Amino acid sequence: MLPNKEDLKVRNREEYANKEIEFENKIAENRETYKKIEEKLDEWAEFEENKHDIEDTIEKLKQDLEQEKKEHEDELAEKEEEKHQAIEKLRKDMLFQIKETKAQLLSLNDAELQNTTKLTIQQNHQLTSELEFQSKQTETLLYKNNKMSEQIVALRKDIEIHKQVENELAKRSHFCQKVIK
Repeated sequence: MLPNKEDLKVRNREEYANKEIEFENKIAENRETYKKIEEKLDEWAEFEENKHDIEDTIEKLKQDLEQEKKEHEDELAEKEEEKHQAIEKLRKDMLFQIKETKAQLLSLNDAELQNTTKLTIQQNHQLTSELEFQSKQTETLLYKNNKMSEQIVALRKDIEIHKQVENELAKRSHFCQKVIK
């Protein structure tokens, strides 16, 4: 027996209602998926912003490091030049004093000779003290240079670690994008 028109209408209405419910469920599901995708997109945008901040920080650190290194090298060269000039001046002064003392010694008698010898010994001692002071200053500068070199190595390690972290974050982001797709 064939279904009557009323039965067909009821059946069509039920199918339509079922389809409408199915559509409503699909829409709700799609809206939920859309919200999740928007959240992931917000996370990605935040990651991008953080990445740029980190890159800027790394670049600034590199520039600061280079500037600090240059200043340190300039300072070291300047101190080395000062030391060289001081030693040269001391050498010239000593040679001059030796010549002067020699000339004076030739003209002095024995009594004056002893006093002049004591004075010369005292001056030589003073010059030796000054030379020791300059040597200590040089050692101090070399120590500072070593410290700065160690600092440079540490900063380079930090930069390398930041790059590795950045690469890991980029990999995670790429994976998340694949998952989203």
